[in-house]
Amino acid sequence: KIFFFFLLLALPYSNAFQKYFYFLGVYVFLFFVFSDAFSTLSLKRISRNSLSLYILLFLAAILYAILTPPFKLNVYLKDIFFVFLLLLLRSWKDNFFLQSFNKKSLRKIVIVTVYINFCYALFLYVNPNFLTLIFDDPFYSSQFRLTTLFVYLIPFIVYNLKNLNLKKRHIFLLYAIALIAGSRINIMLISLFHLFALEKRERLFFLFFLGILFLIATINVTNFRAIEQLKGSIILNDLLVRYGPFFDILEKFDFYDYIFGKGPGFGIYIPWFEYRGLDPYNAYLDSQYLTFYLKYGVLMFPIIIFILHEVKLYVQHKEQFRAFLLWFLIIGLTNAITYLYVFLFAIIFCKLNGHSTSNVNHNETSKNLQ
Repeated sequence: KIFFFFLLLALPYSNAFQKYFYFLGVYVFLFFVFSDAFSTLSLKRISRNSLSLYILLFLAAILYAILTPPFKLNVYLKDIFFVFLLLLLRSWKDNFFLQSFNKKSLRKIVIVTVYINFCYALFLYVNPNFLTLIFDDPFYSSQFRLTTLFVYLIPFIVYNLKNLNLKKRHIFLLYAIALIAGSRINIMLISLFHLFALEKRERLFFLFFLGILFLIATINVTNFRAIEQLKGSIILNDLLVRYGPFFDILEKFDFYDYIFGKGPGFGIYIPWFEYRGLDPYNAYLDSQYLTFYLKYGVLMFPIIIFILHEVKLYVQHKEQFRAFLLWFLIIGLTNAITYLYVFLFAIIFCKLNGHSTSNVNHNETSKNLQ
């Protein structure tokens, strides 16, 4: 399990390589999670209430799809996949994954993968057109965006910098990776989580340092996408383009669609997917909230509350759940996060951090009592 988790963070599971590990909304490494859960008998008996709840959810999803055509099977599988993940979370015992990890092993994995991802990001920064030699997708003709699992987990790593005993050089490399990746939402989250991780007396200095750092970067650095596109007009234009398909569909809504949405299985037409040679009817937009509203209307609110409730039951550690909650609400502005594999592993990472933190506190308490 330790080696598996190391590979998840170390290997370049980028969008560029999806055709090698992504099929109909299922990532190949999820089979490890499911098979290991069953083979090690770490599944506990689900209560009748839990089982009844999920049976109703599946039946409701099927009924929803039948009553709200048009219907695309590959889109439908992606739409309901998060339900399977939540069922898995409710089924796992606490010792799944946790029995293999402690603070020391988790720290080693994080430290090593920091250096690996930095080298990978630096290589792509120096050779931005490297992947055009491999892929025909026009998306990679001018730039490569690093969208690995590791990038999405950086906010949680920074948030737990003291528990993981990270040094200043590690934090610096994490910011460098995020800047090269060019994800503005992740950079904002990393800075915010870093602020929360500091002591109160350190926060003012951090804000001052961060302001100076970005000022210098804005003046002297021209190749970072995240820096080049920080202008308000550029951000607004990007959002309008990104959310354009939402407004196109919204204009064609019937009155009942505003309440119930188009249902799971409804493909969202993305015009720019056509010139990339991709299926233009995608399962989601680059926003959790807009995607859910198109699919479920105002019912999206109880669905999101249900998702967070299930995550809270699994993570249990209050501080780690608050971190996940903040991450989920913010990252959902520009990512349909329940459709991405990072959703599950962000939850697992919070669970691991909460477990190692609890162990540290327990050991410290035991020593004090002795």
